[in-house]
Amino acid sequence: FFFLMIRRPPRSTQSRSSAASDVYKRQTPIVEGQYEVTPRLTVPKHIVPPEYVNSKNPLFGIYSGPAVVHKDATVQKLKKAGELAAKVVSYAASLVKVGTTADEVDKAVHDYIIQHGAYPTPLGFMHFPKSICISLNEIACHGIPNKRPFQEGDYVNLDCTLYLDGCLLYTSD
Repeated sequence: FFFLMIRRPPRSTQSRSSAASDVYKRQTPIVEGQYEVTPRLTVPKHIVPPEYVNSKNPLFGIYSGPAVVHKDATVQKLKKAGELAAKVVSYAASLVKVGTTADEVDKAVHDYIIQHGAYPTPLGFMHFPKSICISLNEIACHGIPNKRPFQEGDYVNLDCTLYLDGCLLYTSD
């Protein structure tokens, strides 16, 4: 998580905790459906999606088979996907500013992932409509980007998952 703060707490003779509380006021709770969620974005046909995206009966769950030992070629693919995932979440974090919406960040991240030949794996996972999960304030995880503008004092978490060359990578900031 990171805390969105454009200005520093005022310096004054007030105690540190009361000065901070003036700046870090509790945000109004987020109400489901209060902000528009725009339609799902498309992915070009040449980008290979994970199996669950086009399956009529996708299997979701935790892998319970034997431990997997990857060959060197797969490890190299995982490193490449991991490096891209780290760049994506860093790029997403750079876009989070007061007045910008999570929907705008989602669109930019979607395009960034596609430009790098990867599939944004939240898109279509269990019918999730977006390419990145952005959780604000009291939303614990997997927040759906919408048209709510970021506000000073928001707690923001970015979950980035992508599929590249047969490898699925997840990172969060």
